[in-house]
Amino acid sequence: MKIWLNILIIICVITAMVLSWLILNLFFTKFFFPNAERLGKSIGTKTNNKVIILIIEILTLLLPFIYIIGQILLYFITNFWKGNFLFYWFISTIIFLGCLFIFSSAFVEYKKLHPDYEPPIISRLKVWTAELKLNRLKRFYLINRIGLLIQQIPDFLKAVTILYLSLILLTSLEWSENFYFLSFCLIPLYANYWVYYIKILTINTNQKEVFVRRAVMYMIMMAFATYELFTRYQDYIYERTGSTDFRVLLLAGSGVLYIALDRILKEVTVDYLNFKKEKQYELAINKRNKL
Repeated sequence: MKIWLNILIIICVITAMVLSWLILNLFFTKFFFPNAERLGKSIGTKTNNKVIILIIEILTLLLPFIYIIGQILLYFITNFWKGNFLFYWFISTIIFLGCLFIFSSAFVEYKKLHPDYEPPIISRLKVWTAELKLNRLKRFYLINRIGLLIQQIPDFLKAVTILYLSLILLTSLEWSENFYFLSFCLIPLYANYWVYYIKILTINTNQKEVFVRRAVMYMIMMAFATYELFTRYQDYIYERTGSTDFRVLLLAGSGVLYIALDRILKEVTVDYLNFKKEKQYELAINKRNKL
């Protein structure tokens, strides 16, 4: 009887995991972001004042930098390990994503309705880019992939926000402590979903995006593994716990770090070879067209 009860609880936990992820995903993709975009388009349609559009342009460009600096300051002010950081991070991230969608939608909509309008700051940046020949930097592998990484930040923040809310919901339910482990299994499951899917059941066919997302996950895993290994090493050195075998610590910790680093280097190597082939193909096409 106890076995069937545990099986039933496991089914309920898995169902709660799927439902929490589905509901939150639908909330953001079908309600939050579409309404933010709709509000931005409404602002862009009704605004005829170029000063307001200039302010929107400045805010759109500055928002990512304000967000990053704000998170760094927030980390030191709230002290991450006291637990306040995650709450304020969540609130500030929601505000950032909402404002980013509103301002960018307003700017794009205004530009559509006024094709002759030249954004002062963006136009100036394009001129500087042309004068300094910065577009050529995209030919370099590292610069090109850093640009792709920056493009993934809003979607990554959305994914982390949904995961954070799901974990809060699941861990707030009352069940046996042993079953809380199933809630945390949502983390690797959702991480893989974010890497390979762009919508609920839509596979991401952009292999460059998939590579960047895989590399991000491997780097996060390596960072956590390094921190955990360092913590256990300190426990062993200062004899905080006497149950740690140094050989097990060395082999297990080094093994996890090796696997994570191996995956990162493999992904980067394969992607670099593909990038090099693409550039050689483009050069061959350009030479053929000139002839």
